[in-house]
Amino acid sequence: MSTTRKIISDAFIFGGISQDPDNQQVAMALDGLNSIINQYNAEKLFHWLVQEVAYTPTSDSITVGVGGNIDIPRPISIDKIYVSIGGESFTEVQQVAFQDLRIYSNGSSGYPSVFSYSGYPIATIKFDVSPTTEVRLFIRPAFELLTIDDDLEMPPEYETLIRWALTAHLCRIYSSPNIEIATKARDEEMDRIHQASYSRTPTTVSNRALRMDFYNLGWC
Repeated sequence: MSTTRKIISDAFIFGGISQDPDNQQVAMALDGLNSIINQYNAEKLFHWLVQEVAYTPTSDSITVGVGGNIDIPRPISIDKIYVSIGGESFTEVQQVAFQDLRIYSNGSSGYPSVFSYSGYPIATIKFDVSPTTEVRLFIRPAFELLTIDDDLEMPPEYETLIRWALTAHLCRIYSSPNIEIATKARDEEMDRIHQASYSRTPTTVSNRALRMDFYNLGWC
């Protein structure tokens, strides 16, 4: 595991820019690194952060956010929602974005449809039929922005991506001739991550579970 400081130092060296960047250069690179993280958060790239959360509602709605039914920091998105059918299988509720703010879907084969409202800091997921058993949600939190002495706690392939992305960013700023090398390395690592990404399903899904394509619910 690397630190933020080590990633920045590597980026200056790989970019052929400096072996010993000064404090002003390091501060500028940290801003650039956090901009890259913000971009990748918005692109929902950090797949390993997705959490499976189980909740049994007592009404026709679930609130997500600090102080809500699911009491967590506001996530970037809810990637999938599954409803338990008779306690034996889970059926995915298909979701479609509408006007960026309201999310709705039509039920399939008599299963509940869901409306999701992008309220801040708490979002509401409202079912047209109150689920009688467990609901499972796949929630995508944001990767937190870094300070200079933080450990970079992410899988090694993402660490490599971040390192090369920052190198390419610095190469552009300093007009380094290494920009083509850095950009190619970043893009190749990005391709590997996309190829390795996968779609998760609830851990207790049976063969009866209905699989559907899903639409990310962006709340940003």
